[in-house]
Amino acid sequence: MAENKEDKKEIKENKETPKKETPKNEEVKKASPKEDKKFEPVKSSSETKKATNTAKPKAEKGKKINTVLRAIAVVIVLALVIGIIYIVLPSPARELQQMLKELKAGNYDKVQQYVDYDKLLDSSVISTDNEDQRKLFFEDLEFTVKEVKQEGDTAKITLEATNKDFKSIVQKAVTKLVQKYFSSENAEIENVLIEELQNENVEKVTTTQTITVQKQDGKWRVVVDNSLKNAIFPGLTETLDTLTNGNMFSESD
Repeated sequence: MAENKEDKKEIKENKETPKKETPKNEEVKKASPKEDKKFEPVKSSSETKKATNTAKPKAEKGKKINTVLRAIAVVIVLALVIGIIYIVLPSPARELQQMLKELKAGNYDKVQQYVDYDKLLDSSVISTDNEDQRKLFFEDLEFTVKEVKQEGDTAKITLEATNKDFKSIVQKAVTKLVQKYFSSENAEIENVLIEELQNENVEKVTTTQTITVQKQDGKWRVVVDNSLKNAIFPGLTETLDTLTNGNMFSESD
């Protein structure tokens, strides 16, 4: 009987003691912090390179466009500056410059638009009709406008011009002509002069002259006087006057 009581006691205790339930696998597992975050796909290296390569051409393209725009801006500024200089330079000075350019280029028909060309060449020394020979007088001509003073229809232009030394050329030509004469050689002053003009060692002279330009019938024309001749043919007028007066060989070089 005692054993039965003890058995009943154990059974009673077992009933009162709650059984420990084994947690389910789903409850045991705790959510990982990494799993709480939203899944973000990892970009491959090829995709990263592709994105970088796409960005580079855009940046380079932008730089090229900026460079082109800057170049265009520089060209426009230069054009404006040149245009302003051309406008500021008075019209009579432009006409003088154009006349000298045409003269140097051998465009003698166009020269007539700016100056009395026949009067300019009114000298037996430069009366040659051979265009190739005539170019020898002007091929080395260089000029620069230094100052312009305009009053109404008359302008006084300070011109710095460089050309062959015609004083030296004429003197040498005349000396050679005299020598040929005494040696019974036939020679003409024009031919001897051409020989001296073709001399590669011919000297050059720079002079500063005041050129007169006047408006005639609404157009600016260059006045032919000694100043213009001395600018284009430095020393020629002086030498011809000396030669005419017979004092050429009495002067010392």
